[in-house]
Amino acid sequence: METPYRAVDFAEHEVITLETMNQISNNLQWIHDNTPRSRFFTEVDEVVTTTDERMVILFGRINVGQSRKNSTVKKKVSFAKSFAPDCLPNVTTGVIARGAGNVFCVVNGPKGSVLPTARGCEIVVTAPHADDTIKKRKWQIAKPIVINWQAYGIRSGELSDV
Repeated sequence: METPYRAVDFAEHEVITLETMNQISNNLQWIHDNTPRSRFFTEVDEVVTTTDERMVILFGRINVGQSRKNSTVKKKVSFAKSFAPDCLPNVTTGVIARGAGNVFCVVNGPKGSVLPTARGCEIVVTAPHADDTIKKRKWQIAKPIVINWQAYGIRSGELSDV
């Protein structure tokens, strides 16, 4: 599908033409028009309010290698100032673990806080491995595991023109 967005490039000390400025304006309008929006519902004292916000969707992948010492690994995830400072993003995970069952992920906030913040989160991966040859549980991560994470939150303040 063709879009009105076009890359704009100009050299140092080059005179910027009206056509270039118009294209920059068109690009900014296209970005604004195509930014994902979300509607947040808040209930306080049985009064429900809605807010339309600019939504940010981040995602990434964590590789958890084998661990012979224990069955739990903690990995830090940084959101690199992608969310509004007061945003508490929703973080979900998905596990890819060939041949490994009982893999659990817990998402915590950074530095011991309960909820993820605009700064990031900590993902705790636990994967106890049952060894059938010795008939007891070995507390280690026996095979590499991949964790896909997704974070959803707001970028900035309220949008009046949504």
